[in-house]
Amino acid sequence: GCLLKDNRLVIPTILRERVLELLHQAHVGPVKMKQLARANVWWPKMDKEISNMVKACQVCAKTALMPKETFQPWPDPKNVWTRV
Repeated sequence: GCLLKDNRLVIPTILRERVLELLHQAHVGPVKMKQLARANVWWPKMDKEISNMVKACQVCAKTALMPKETFQPWPDPKNVWTRV
């Protein structure tokens, strides 16, 4: 009684919200969520719904990748043992 598209399970409209919640449980971000979803399930506009869910999540926004700081080396010491 399951409908498959290739090797992925087609999710009916009623269950899509629940599947999104299961995918989003670990707050892994949109890329990983889409990878997991594409490997196992399918429904129309799935990628867009995943992106919208991640954008609306405050936890995901806090843990999103921050830009890397530029490397600034320590200034050279003027005398021996001035910086210990």
